[in-house]
Amino acid sequence: MDNWCIIPARGGSKAIPRKNIVELAGRPLIAYTICAALVAKTVSRVIVSTDDEEIAQVARYWGAEVPFLRPADLARDDSPTLPAIQHAVGFLEKSELRSPGLITLLQPTSPFTRPDQIDVAVSKIVSDETADAVTTVLEIDHVNHPYNVRVGKSYGYVDFFMPQEHYKYPTRQSKPTFLRFGNLYVVRRNTVMDAGSLFGQHCIPSIVDLPSCFDINDSADLQIAACMIDARVVDPSYCVRRKDA
Repeated sequence: MDNWCIIPARGGSKAIPRKNIVELAGRPLIAYTICAALVAKTVSRVIVSTDDEEIAQVARYWGAEVPFLRPADLARDDSPTLPAIQHAVGFLEKSELRSPGLITLLQPTSPFTRPDQIDVAVSKIVSDETADAVTTVLEIDHVNHPYNVRVGKSYGYVDFFMPQEHYKYPTRQSKPTFLRFGNLYVVRRNTVMDAGSLFGQHCIPSIVDLPSCFDINDSADLQIAACMIDARVVDPSYCVRRKDA
């Protein structure tokens, strides 16, 4: 099944100027995501959607396709991801007269998504005809578990958001598992283009580890990511420019 990987990477960013191409361990940030998609066995093509010519040049250098520049109205600070993905697919379908069966969405701000995680997610949706999408998820740790969340009260005190559940499940071992969304989506083409969703009605989870979900939002995150590479917490050895790129 034809699987197009689309990486949205707009030019504007506030906390880290030019964030998508800022250097991380000697490589532009977006290179990690591009390389992961290129190495994945289940990805047919890798496309970067950007409104910025410099990002486009960097993306092409590292092996991605950049067949268009995204319209400015789809690249604002408050622009959601879905319309950018729909624009990319619609543009290519009209210009090439072909369509993907699957769309993989990767975020360049999550540089440690591994190629094998992409392949696992794709295999899950391919093997389940009823699934509209697959998304990576991460188990929520004890400290951040919903049953431990406290909320401020109008009288100046705090209390548990769900006090009955908190006291019913007092230990880490007894609490039911909760998941939060990770960094990778694999979605059927019709779910994105016809239903207008990245999840659909039936979204399968694919559990991944914490380091691979690390998301870079500010300069501190960038420094932590560099330390993760230096300490070999992650191994982005697949991030190498292909000679034919």
